[in-house]
Amino acid sequence: MSVATENGILATAAGGKSFVPRDVQAADGGTFVPRDAQAADGSTSFVPRDAQTADGSTFAPALALLGSEVKADVASLYRVLRTLDDLVDEDDPRALERVQAVERWAGRAGRAGGAVQASGAVQASGAGGADPLGQASGAGQASGAGQASGAGGADPLGQADGAGGPQTNAPLTDTPETRALSGLARAYPLSRDSLLEFCAGMRHDIARASIETDADFMRYCQQAGGSVGVILANILGTARPEGEERMATLGRAMQVTNILRDIDEDRARGRVYISGEAIERFGDPSPGAREALMRDHIARADELYEEGLRAIPLLREGRRAMALAAALYREILRQIEREGRV
Repeated sequence: MSVATENGILATAAGGKSFVPRDVQAADGGTFVPRDAQAADGSTSFVPRDAQTADGSTFAPALALLGSEVKADVASLYRVLRTLDDLVDEDDPRALERVQAVERWAGRAGRAGGAVQASGAVQASGAGGADPLGQASGAGQASGAGQASGAGGADPLGQADGAGGPQTNAPLTDTPETRALSGLARAYPLSRDSLLEFCAGMRHDIARASIETDADFMRYCQQAGGSVGVILANILGTARPEGEERMATLGRAMQVTNILRDIDEDRARGRVYISGEAIERFGDPSPGAREALMRDHIARADELYEEGLRAIPLLREGRRAMALAAALYREILRQIEREGRV
């Protein structure tokens, strides 16, 4: 799967993508969880593969705007998500086991009531209202059926691999990802629902499942992108509960952007993220035959950005960084239009 690009929020022969950057350079020359290895100093950069401003600069300055302490914690979170994403993308035989380990870790918090607390206790995740486009709540839950929940709700996308549902009740497994999450949980109330959603997106890609309806499409964008927005909000902090909801919307916007940017690359690898309903409505998404489809989805992404940008004033930290990240990411849509890739 890819987390937002071959980057941010990826696509490989194994398919998949999610809201986590891949091989881009940070201001210090490090990388944000590169495919094969992390930078020697652990530095990373919240930057999509192709995201560039009009003057050719990249996304890297966004992370540099964070304070050193929160920057390290954001980098730790992204290493967790990027590692899982790469294992899935590369059809690594360890992928499902490592995803299940995170599900178990999150499930332990879920059985106690919600988000992991700094003290090791838990607090209930804030209830989020419905997104105006019918997507996800502020707690990182996708609307409609199929939200990834430690309570065992069935997710037709997340459980299509035949390995059963989220592994929340089995004994805990010690992995680099669960160790990192435990460290973060000592400082932040990480949303276990959002971690389970992210894992459901990973399971979707392990299964190479199809996306049949527009609701499935947006649910996948929530799993792969919106969930990451919520967890990032857990670290940056929000002044009001709706901050998480809006960060989820911003994550979905970035994920839609990713899918549009990589549409040809994904199709060449046997991956189609556009819903069957949209293909029926607009026709096959081949170059030269998809202008209506692309313009529809670009407009949808722009609506999500408009809503998601309202999260930024509510963040306790990282407002400038997230504003820059969103602007540079949204620029990908304008690049698609300018380059005639519609």
